[in-house]
Amino acid sequence: MTTDRNGVIISVSRVYGNVNDIKGPEWYDHRTYQPRWNSPDKYYLLKKVGRGKYSTVFKALHDKKKEVAIKILVPLDPKRYLREIKILNNLADGPNIVKLVDLVRDPMTGIYSFISEWVEFYDWRSLYMSFTIDDIRLYMYKLLVALDYSHSNGIMHRDIKPQNIAIDKDRKRLRLLDWGLADFYHPRQKYNSHVATRIFKPPELLINYPYYDYSMDMWSTGLTFSIMMFKKIVMECGENDADQLLKVADLVGGEGIIEYAESLHVQLDDETLSNLRARKGTGWNNYIRKYGKGTCPPEAVDLLNRMMAIDHRERITAKEAMKHPFFKPLRTTK
Repeated sequence: MTTDRNGVIISVSRVYGNVNDIKGPEWYDHRTYQPRWNSPDKYYLLKKVGRGKYSTVFKALHDKKKEVAIKILVPLDPKRYLREIKILNNLADGPNIVKLVDLVRDPMTGIYSFISEWVEFYDWRSLYMSFTIDDIRLYMYKLLVALDYSHSNGIMHRDIKPQNIAIDKDRKRLRLLDWGLADFYHPRQKYNSHVATRIFKPPELLINYPYYDYSMDMWSTGLTFSIMMFKKIVMECGENDADQLLKVADLVGGEGIIEYAESLHVQLDDETLSNLRARKGTGWNNYIRKYGKGTCPPEAVDLLNRMMAIDHRERITAKEAMKHPFFKPLRTTK
């Protein structure tokens, strides 16, 4: 086992570990990337459809004909957005991944915007409430296809959550959105744990383990899967990462998290250890009994457990998940 100078175990992804080394700097080095910014004159705003910390999203028309989405960026150094642009261009041909179609800069205000394909979508809360087990199976599979394509190209999304998964149920389309926190995976590189939306953060981020990999996306995907199945968010949002770790322990048990941290040589403080030991974990049985009628076959629960394994090294990969028995009905109908 390889350790860093602090004695922390350096974990390496068991899949797609050397993709970026093979593709080379031209593929992953965004710092010298020089995208072309065009005029916004051919776009006409229709309505605001969303807002985030760094952008506001509008539905718009291109040449008053084709519907597009315009992501108007908060005025910052455009270099801050180079990684996201590079990643979107690299994944341009990917299945079920939102397509970046243009980059524009307003010469009057200096404001930058991303133009992407328009995807008709619904509020995820009401949408998930309507899902049958067949709907869940279809859209989870489409999400896994997008993730495996991203991972196979050396890219972690790092912000999987329902808000970033656009589903057009009428057309049976799914698009994975918002690649602003995505990054290129390099083995043995330290990564910032201040990514992902707190409630969707996996244990490795919550214990501030820096050598995480693609498997972090699988935990967040698993939690999204659970929301689809139970029509309920199964975990409360903590006040901070330390508190969120306890929310995870309420579900999976604290002893498993302690063993996981110890296996990585990550030291937890005494208060955290005490709080974790006090949490035995409810598991999924109560949710299955109360909320899972008709949407929780044994195969789905097995897949969920594999996605949300505490130890990131033991989590199922997107590729493996696509071959899971839960998706057999999709394979037999093709």
